[in-house]
Amino acid sequence: MPDAIFPKVTPRDFSILENLLEARLGSDELLVAALRRKLREAQLVFSEDLPADVATIDSRILLRVDERLPEERTLVTPAHYIPGVGHQSIATPRGVMLLGLTEGESVDVDHLDRIERVEVLKVLYQPEAERQRWARMTRPHLVPARSAVNTGGIGSGGRPGAANTTLMSSHDDDPGPAAA
Repeated sequence: MPDAIFPKVTPRDFSILENLLEARLGSDELLVAALRRKLREAQLVFSEDLPADVATIDSRILLRVDERLPEERTLVTPAHYIPGVGHQSIATPRGVMLLGLTEGESVDVDHLDRIERVEVLKVLYQPEAERQRWARMTRPHLVPARSAVNTGGIGSGGRPGAANTTLMSSHDDDPGPAAA
């Protein structure tokens, strides 16, 4: 990974990496080195500001290792790792190094006896992007409800003929106080 590129990590993912480092301190030198590097280089980005093409915990990604065929993997915590079902644990140097990369970015992963080049080809699913999409779909859109003539109800300031500026949800059938 070029020095100018900093992985984008959510505060939640950063915290999980910190806890993983604390729990694994000293037990696996390569993992500890990868965790320290990721924590040092990480750019913290709030979930709602994170681009959809960034690999986060629980993201499903299409990746390529060296020149092999692309593989689909889901980045998971050690507690959620199940061998043989397409998971990539973040408790491995490869998993740590993939976290926070954007589509098209690649990183070298040290395995002592060899260095592998891993590239994120595509982020197929990212939970943060899905939450944002869901929030946009379910969030009521507020639109002003105006009446041409108001006889002194709420929103008119007690003045006859003043416009009612009561906000209504576009998904709401209730005409509000102006209809009373």
